[in-house]
Amino acid sequence: MAHRPAKEQKEHDRVVAAVMKALRPAYPEALLSCNPLDEENDGIVYIGDDNRRAAAFPDALVRKQGSGIVIEAVEIETPGTVTEEEAGEWAVFAALSRHQLIGSFRLCVPAGLEETARAICDRLGIRTDRFSTYRAAFLGYRLEDVS
Repeated sequence: MAHRPAKEQKEHDRVVAAVMKALRPAYPEALLSCNPLDEENDGIVYIGDDNRRAAAFPDALVRKQGSGIVIEAVEIETPGTVTEEEAGEWAVFAALSRHQLIGSFRLCVPAGLEETARAICDRLGIRTDRFSTYRAAFLGYRLEDVS
């Protein structure tokens, strides 16, 4: 979980809200949830490398209504968190996707930092299923899928 300055945390939480709004039309029958700030409202439980139960809490989750199956997990970064340190979380979500514990993993970064994020993913062997960017726009944020 990233520790951000207050200004970046506000940006992060606004982008989480924008992502939730953008996901609703794509998944009209799904259950959407989010984990703003340091909240752990909804997570993905799995068995870690140490054979112990663990949980991951992406910024946004899309679940199939009534089954709990995770259709998509979204992790949102701000300018200060597009780092190799933060990529440890990306690796967890990518592994959960690779092992089919979630349908897909989407990484969302600020526009202009997508190449930095892709280079980190390449260096660390992290594979995202979807890749999005965001930028400030009139009355919110504009999201773009750049997979």
